[in-house]
Amino acid sequence: MVASDSVTIEIHLRDLSSAMFHAWRREFDGVESVRISCGDIFSTKPGRVEPGDPIDVKADAIVSPANSFGFMDGGIDAVYTHVFGWGVQQRLQELLAREHGGELPVGSAVIVPTKHPDIPWCISAPTMRVPQNVARTVNAYLAFRAALRAVLAHNASGQPPIHSVLCPGLGTAVGQMPVARCARQMRVAWDRVLGDDPWTPHTIHLAGDDDLELLGCGAIKQLDATTGELKSMRTAAAHLRKGVAARILEHLLAVARARNYTRVSLETGSGQAFEPALALYRKYGFANGDAFGDYVATEFNQFLHLEL
Repeated sequence: MVASDSVTIEIHLRDLSSAMFHAWRREFDGVESVRISCGDIFSTKPGRVEPGDPIDVKADAIVSPANSFGFMDGGIDAVYTHVFGWGVQQRLQELLAREHGGELPVGSAVIVPTKHPDIPWCISAPTMRVPQNVARTVNAYLAFRAALRAVLAHNASGQPPIHSVLCPGLGTAVGQMPVARCARQMRVAWDRVLGDDPWTPHTIHLAGDDDLELLGCGAIKQLDATTGELKSMRTAAAHLRKGVAARILEHLLAVARARNYTRVSLETGSGQAFEPALALYRKYGFANGDAFGDYVATEFNQFLHLEL
């Protein structure tokens, strides 16, 4: 656990997505105060969770990645109100009206009581102003940073302290943020709030040149019902040989399996410049084969395939 001003804080990251689970495991590897699990946010029961099942994933507080206006009738927030009752939304919106003019900007967080003995506090940390795509933003970082800072402020206020925080993926459902990006942003937020070396930029240049920059990109295109094509695999020059391409490839292959593809193919070039990428693909089981789709084989290009 992390000790902050004599109050220990444990973070429990939990999500139904196995891809989110594995992304967190990579980013928080070796962090003893962060526990990671995969499953329903409230229950460890195998299979379908039914109304009335008891809460057996307990914590002092749970993070709500709500919108800026405190509506908790969609996404995972609807699960919260189902368990805690609509009073939690009412208390949140009353607090926002009283102290924030009815709107809580992304990057801010507030804490309201749930009135539930198993998880007594709810941390509202918006990942979006209204439901929208936030994939190319730093909103997961802003929300998690705000949530952690709100816990520190709460613990310094004289109220019963929060020792444990339960948190789902932030912005990865409605917000469509890639899980690897979300996990990276959450790790940076943890480092800067609860880590040993809090980060404060002294120039605007340093503020822009931080760990939240884009590390790489990739895509998977559906060719037919059972086949996908890897496209546009790129790693930023400053982040070569740091495992970025492997993380992107693992995520895209997870997407392919989730779509029930039986084969993933790619077209690439030949020569020394392509050897690092070819080595990576072959490490994950790709093998050379025939041209596919609309591609035409030449002396320069080559085609690799992976049977799933």
